[in-house]
Amino acid sequence: WYTCLACNRYGCAEQDAYLTVLDLCKGVTCPGDKYCVGNYAAGHGHTCECPSFCDRADMFASDWVCSNYCEEQFNECMMKDDACRNDKFGIEVLNKGRCGKIEHPVILEEE
Repeated sequence: WYTCLACNRYGCAEQDAYLTVLDLCKGVTCPGDKYCVGNYAAGHGHTCECPSFCDRADMFASDWVCSNYCEEQFNECMMKDDACRNDKFGIEVLNKGRCGKIEHPVILEEE
């Protein structure tokens, strides 16, 4: 509840009112690690945004990793950031260092 005070040249009037805050992210499911951010300035709409996976110093730390998508990234936090921005789900570090050369991949089919 809040009290609204309106004044004009004839005087002032107070009125109790109930304020409802609109949740622009209600019912929104963002993909992967993204989270919903409502556009409250416009009063409607939302975006799904990626969280920060590392602080500024860690972003530039050279510690190459190979992901389970067989992609090399400069470090783990950059791998997670890239995965979030490109909707790659279930990203994990396959191994530290570069992925290595894959010459003759073998695809195993489970029965």
